[in-house]
Amino acid sequence: MGLQRGLDIVQADLNSGLAPFADGQFDYVVLSHTLQAVRDVERLIGDMLRVGRKSIVSFPNFAYHKLRKMLNEQGRSPMSSGLLRHEWYNTPNIRFFSIADFEEFCRDRQIQIHERIALDTEEGQVVAEDVNRLADMAIFVISR
Repeated sequence: MGLQRGLDIVQADLNSGLAPFADGQFDYVVLSHTLQAVRDVERLIGDMLRVGRKSIVSFPNFAYHKLRKMLNEQGRSPMSSGLLRHEWYNTPNIRFFSIADFEEFCRDRQIQIHERIALDTEEGQVVAEDVNRLADMAIFVISR
């Protein structure tokens, strides 16, 4: 438990932004499995990088090969048994982006990627090659 170790945890409506927080107020800002449900991604990432020295962002990768195959072969909204197990009508996701999309977003905005971890949550393993196709989740450590 983070609270038992003296860590500060803040919960807020991220669609309202992080304006109440000062520049550089935190060492790390963590956004886990939420980026795909945020309305203004660019503002939120900018705020995260403003208030924290580094940010950790995790999100589902919608370019995962099993999801592509399902859409291509069945013509149906993709769904998996892992991280992306929701039906089209009850998914919390409003954005469907990939690892390649996020890397391009960072590159275009001069956001430094310190580390990228790609995972196949169905197999429970780290993916080292062809991550945009073979990983269903990504974790990035980023900064300005």
